Amino acid sequence: LCTLYWDAVFVLCSTYAMHVVVWSHFERFKQAFHLGRF
Repeated sequence: LCTLYWDAVFVLCSTYAMHVVVWSHFERFKQAFHLGRF
């Protein structure tokens, strides 16, 4: 049970971190795209 709990926590944390990284990269890409076009 304890191992399952920590596995779930690990999956949640890594998924959250991945979303944060992808989102920040996406925002930066959007800004660069707008700066390049206009």
